[in-house]
Order: sequence, then structure tokens, then C-alpha cells
Amino acid sequence: MTKGGIYIPESARQEKKEGVVIAVGTFEDGKELPLKKGDHVIYGGYQSDEIEIDDEKFLFVDFKDILATVAEE
Repeated sequence: MTKGGIYIPESARQEKKEGVVIAVGTFEDGKELPLKKGDHVIYGGYQSDEIEIDDEKFLFVDFKDILATVAEE
């Protein structure tokens, strides 16, 4: 049950993850995404592509799965 009184079943909940943007693409029409390298983001979604380079893992996350940009203090 959320604070607002909405019940979300366990099967519908998405795990939230955090990361730092290392590269940004564009929308299909060529417009820039409202993100920049170094942004700290929270993302969800069930699917992302993962690669490993020099024992470090990187994810390709769709823009639609970015939930928030965290402001640095």
C-alpha cells in the first residue's frame, strides 16, 4: 500500500536502481535528451543491455526508464 492508499501487487513493482550517466544519445528525431554526462539518475524498467569492459559493467538504459535526475548538493 502506498502513502496515497494505492495497492501495487508485488508482481507489478519495479526495482529502482541508481547510476551515473557516462554517455547520452538522442531522440529518434535527432533532438538531444535532457541528460548530460555525469548526471546521477534513478532508473527502473525490466530490460537493459549490459556489457563488461575491463571488469567494469555498463548498462544501456532507455530514456523512458529514467525516473529522476538526482541533484548534487
